[in-house]
Amino acid sequence: MGNPSKGSEGAGAGSSSCKGGKPASSGAAVRVGTQTFAIEKLLGKGSFGAVWAAQAVECGKEIALKEILCRTEAELRRASTERQLLHCLSRPSGTTRAASLPSLIASEAESAGPGAWLVRLAMTRVPGIPLAAAMKKTKERSRVARPEGDAATLQQRFLAAAHFSCELLRQLSPALERLSALAYHRDVTPRNILVDDAGGPAPKFALVDFGLAVDAFHWQSDENCRDIAGDGLFWPISAWFAFSHGCKALRQHPALESEYKLRLDHHSLGLSALGCLMELCGPLEGPTSPHTPATALPAAVQKLRALKGAWNKYCSNAKRFWQPVYEAFRTGCCKECEALKAAYAQAAVHKVVAGNLKALHDALRCARVACTREASLHSALALFDALLLLVSPGEVHASTAGSWAQVQSILEPACQDYQQNVAGYLQSCSSALRKQTDTVARRACGDQCLQSFSDEPNLASTQTMAV
Repeated sequence: MGNPSKGSEGAGAGSSSCKGGKPASSGAAVRVGTQTFAIEKLLGKGSFGAVWAAQAVECGKEIALKEILCRTEAELRRASTERQLLHCLSRPSGTTRAASLPSLIASEAESAGPGAWLVRLAMTRVPGIPLAAAMKKTKERSRVARPEGDAATLQQRFLAAAHFSCELLRQLSPALERLSALAYHRDVTPRNILVDDAGGPAPKFALVDFGLAVDAFHWQSDENCRDIAGDGLFWPISAWFAFSHGCKALRQHPALESEYKLRLDHHSLGLSALGCLMELCGPLEGPTSPHTPATALPAAVQKLRALKGAWNKYCSNAKRFWQPVYEAFRTGCCKECEALKAAYAQAAVHKVVAGNLKALHDALRCARVACTREASLHSALALFDALLLLVSPGEVHASTAGSWAQVQSILEPACQDYQQNVAGYLQSCSSALRKQTDTVARRACGDQCLQSFSDEPNLASTQTMAV
């Protein structure tokens, strides 16, 4: 995709106080292209590099500066792909909200020693904190407060969570539709989704960190380009199959192959929204729980509890399968990775995941049907419809699956009454979050090594893994 040091948005060798491939540090001045940036503090550090909060010296604009240390030509090409994608996203579009995606301001690459390069990408700083961090705070509060209540209270809390998740999908679907014309993100997870509730009737969501993105055309047409990447908790069945059996084996399973080629981002966004819904709902139990029998609660609450049970079972198995894969990749142990592939193929891990996702789909349908029977829950139906389109059970060919446009058409009307349904509930959530998070952290770029919905620290994304 070209040399990352060149391009109209950041051409020029440039000089800085961090010369010779020296990484940035707090207080340093870094020149990228024709612009100089004052480094403020480290926002996060991930598998591919570090992200710094910085300020443009000339105009005072707050930006995010990503540094990527590339030790191979392949890593340099990947950084170049990210640079070019951010440059393309800088162009105005009538279909995507400006705050949903970052855009490139300047870029540069310089030698960092023999066979190594340091790539710098200066981009717009998107406000917000990672959704994973927000959900973790919510889980911690629920453990302390134990927000139990009668059926009406449980339903109110569910509606608030549903509309929050609905808004998440409504805002990011057009962004991912625009992105899909160029590339696939491959790591749409709560660590890379930012949420900002600083103002307005609804929180604002954005998608960041394109370090694992791949060119859409090459991904679809060249099976040699289809490496494994991302967080296994958000993998569809086809990714588990590709890991165990290799991408070439997907050709024998057209539905799985089309899912892997075309719907990785659909599936991961759907699971992210569903996980958000489950966390924000809190305990779906009555005031006498855990002794309250299920039959003492309305049918809708019973089905929501069943949905949460299906979600927890899916997460438990996905984490159990993913942890050894992540550890093998993190330590660079190729033999262990190959052994895992063989063991997972023999154990048909992808079929276990398929069974869990099928149960999750069934639970979503049952919860939706139960909500149709209670007028007070009708506003949540659109969310269920969208989740059923996005979360893939691996049985439907991508050509007949729901599109980003369909998701938007379902959600747009449903989110119009957002403020009156969730204002009170989210105000308390936002207040707690603001007390625990400072201004700079709330503007963090999503490359941070933050945990997923669980408290386990080992569910970070892989870089890439050849299959």
